[in-house]
Amino acid sequence: KHAPTRAAMAALSSAFSGMSLKARAAPAAAPKARTVQVVMKYRAPQPVKPNSKPVIVPVHVREGDTVKVISGKDKGTVSTVLDVNRKTGKVVVKGVNLKTKHVKPRTEGETGQIQRIEAPMNHSKLMHYSKEKKVASRVGLRINAAGKRERYLKKTGEALADYSTRKAALEEAASE
Repeated sequence: KHAPTRAAMAALSSAFSGMSLKARAAPAAAPKARTVQVVMKYRAPQPVKPNSKPVIVPVHVREGDTVKVISGKDKGTVSTVLDVNRKTGKVVVKGVNLKTKHVKPRTEGETGQIQRIEAPMNHSKLMHYSKEKKVASRVGLRINAAGKRERYLKKTGEALADYSTRKAALEEAASE
């Protein structure tokens, strides 16, 4: 609309004569978000089926069975199966594969302890054992006289204990 006059331009230039013009500084950036790295304990991935259910390992021993260790540092030991994990194929046997566990005191008056616990071992290191004939054997399945399936030792033909007998043996082993 109005063009600046020469006088106005002269007045402006004299007003800013001692100043140097700078580009505007960018606004201070917000501090970067800190990233925290969480270190998780490694857990080996378990094999799963397409429906995300765990794969069950076919384990030939059951809780309460009498077994003989056929390899490892406890080779030749005869004992009772305490626990079977079918997801990993690991078995806990009484008095076999003992590991040392250091336990810290939990309360003020308590003292620390060093415990010996049975660690799981692979089921392939075990064989069924006949206490009567003192021989290790593979296990088989057959139909008994009552028409029920039963497990038996292939070398001796001896029938393995049913669930109620194995449960009694397991409770006896746990109480010792």
